[in-house]
Amino acid sequence: MKFQSFKLNYIDFYDYKIATLLIDGVKMFVVSDLLNQYNQKHNTNKKFKNYLRNEQTKELLMNWPNDTDGSDPSHQCNTVENVDDLVVDQKLHSNNHGSDSSRERTTVENADDKAVLWDIPHVIQYVIISNVSRGHNNRYVVCEQLLIDCLMWADRVFANKVLTFLTNLRAVDNDMMVRVLNDKNHQIETLQDGLKTALAETAIYKNRYIEDTKEQQWTYVLKIVKRDDHFVHLMSSYNRKKLRNYVNQKNRIYYVKNLPNGYTFRYNAFDRVKEIVERYGGHAMGTQRSEFVIPICNWDDNDSDFDYSIRMALKQVRNDLCWRCDIDEEP
Repeated sequence: MKFQSFKLNYIDFYDYKIATLLIDGVKMFVVSDLLNQYNQKHNTNKKFKNYLRNEQTKELLMNWPNDTDGSDPSHQCNTVENVDDLVVDQKLHSNNHGSDSSRERTTVENADDKAVLWDIPHVIQYVIISNVSRGHNNRYVVCEQLLIDCLMWADRVFANKVLTFLTNLRAVDNDMMVRVLNDKNHQIETLQDGLKTALAETAIYKNRYIEDTKEQQWTYVLKIVKRDDHFVHLMSSYNRKKLRNYVNQKNRIYYVKNLPNGYTFRYNAFDRVKEIVERYGGHAMGTQRSEFVIPICNWDDNDSDFDYSIRMALKQVRNDLCWRCDIDEEP
């Protein structure tokens, strides 16, 4: 028999503490602990091991369905290990394999239940329970159905009270779970709707077409001008004129053509150009989002990094706006 170690959780039930633990997601109960509390309050001596020795209990466990696949339970039979048989087998095994078998025998002989060792997954299992004050001890844990059957054997009235309590507790837990699941489903649906909308908008923007006609084109212009005020001025504008790309000693021009809306482009380009200008100690001027200045002492006509930064920034603005003119006809 394979032993596993578990830590307990406790449920308050009037003056009782119902000890529970989870095994493979199934709530199991330390029935002997609850019986001990019952005995102290009612001055009785109901022992779980005596319940296991009961012939009706043995018949119940021997015929307990060991799976849920819908097979005929009459053809299912659970086995039970008798401690005496185990000790005899272990004595024989000990003669061949030494002290390891003796340790196994000691574990069984020191178990609380000297009658039988049942092991039906998710129904009744013999486990090691960790306790801070008491260390480790071996106990039987049982499912809720077997817990109620044992309490019926001890006290039918008490068993009914425990059953009602656990049923109501499970209903509350189920309601909470339903609410949580509904909230999660609502969140997922909201995210899915948002994703669908985003994907639809992305598909539209991806194929957004701009007619390549003079009447529909705007050109964004960023002109760099040197003046006698110790500043280099960057002035942006937009118009419908087709400009040549040229550079001379006084002025430098950057432009972006084939725009459906020049004002929108300049407005969106402001923050990106401003970020570059501020790296050179400059700043924006006025409230029109159209002019910047850089101190002449920070300026270098041969600064290729500035050229590259401006061109990449303007290109990124166009990409962000999803305006295209590189397809011949509207899809």
